[in-house]
Amino acid sequence: MLPFFESTEESDQDASPGQAARYSDATPSGVEGTGVVFGGLKTEDGVARLEGAGLKWEGKVEAGDTGETITLKGPTAAQIRRGFEMPRSSIQSGVFAVAQDGGEVLHVTFHTFDAAGTEVTQGSIFAVEDDRLDFTGYYRDERQRGSEKVVRTYMPPGGENYRVSFEVPKGTPVPLLVGFRGVS
Repeated sequence: MLPFFESTEESDQDASPGQAARYSDATPSGVEGTGVVFGGLKTEDGVARLEGAGLKWEGKVEAGDTGETITLKGPTAAQIRRGFEMPRSSIQSGVFAVAQDGGEVLHVTFHTFDAAGTEVTQGSIFAVEDDRLDFTGYYRDERQRGSEKVVRTYMPPGGENYRVSFEVPKGTPVPLLVGFRGVS
């Protein structure tokens, strides 16, 4: 089993910060530190590399008329599209997936907005087994301003939201469900 289903202790956490506190520099309470650290995405001569959580991805970079597509292979298969650039901001979109040992497939899509020190990612999670949708859920990543620390809030429908943190350089995609407690 890959680290999508990390063991964590259950705790009573509220992941509904008010709008005013949403992008604050304060350390959020009720966040479980995972200790997971990612290196930056490295792209050179058409080759892409990413390391994090003790795992490695490698792939290719393809430039096109509408931007750049990065395809990575490793513990998850991932594709990231960089192409929606505005004068002082950008949005990149991506998808990653992995087949679990038991036959379940996890499929995740995400979008990252980056501007003026604000980096927010929103993702949706599908778990499919035997052509049946077993689970859907969402997550939201918010970078603490000026740092590599990201707080991810998982929002399983009908369940309790929970938050975890990890470290990743600004602008680096995270093709892994860090701290995900699994499908219940």
